[in-house]
Amino acid sequence: MTKSILVAALVAVSAYANAELIGFDDINTSLGPVGISDGYAGLNWLNFDALDGTDYPVQNGYYYGTISPTNVAFDPPGNVCDFNSDAPFTLESLYITSAWGPQNCSILGYGPAGLLYSLDPLLGSSPTFFNLHWTGVTQVNFVPEGTSNSTQIAIDNVDVTLATPEPVTVGPFAIMICGALLPRHRFRRQKARP
Repeated sequence: MTKSILVAALVAVSAYANAELIGFDDINTSLGPVGISDGYAGLNWLNFDALDGTDYPVQNGYYYGTISPTNVAFDPPGNVCDFNSDAPFTLESLYITSAWGPQNCSILGYGPAGLLYSLDPLLGSSPTFFNLHWTGVTQVNFVPEGTSNSTQIAIDNVDVTLATPEPVTVGPFAIMICGALLPRHRFRRQKARP
């Protein structure tokens, strides 16, 4: 009985996943666009900045692409950008908007062995919701058609499930389980002795 409880607890701890809805709203953009740092929301970011979409005119995708007030992430150079992690994660969903008009933008999901998922949607200046459930990815690339500022995209409300637990959460849980099981084990041994 004790072994089965211990095994169940260890499986629960190892299978723990950290769901994260990334809205970019906790990034200070009061002085204008700012680069998104590696480690933000547990991911690494390449060619992504954050800006306050409500600071821009209604006619562009930054304004309309702001799902959760007030920030969105965008690709300032208007070319390939990505977010990634050393550990596989699940990209559940996200909103994508073209900043300046209709354009194609490939969305590519890579795992440790290579390309796993691919989409090539036509984006407009109103947000498009993608319900993806891409599991086992380590990198998600966005490849806008063309290579100029007119090909910028905006993303918001990126829903990911990170495969690695937060150490602060798992540590106390593991200590609690071990602390609950060890006294029982000692008590049974002492009772069995003649």
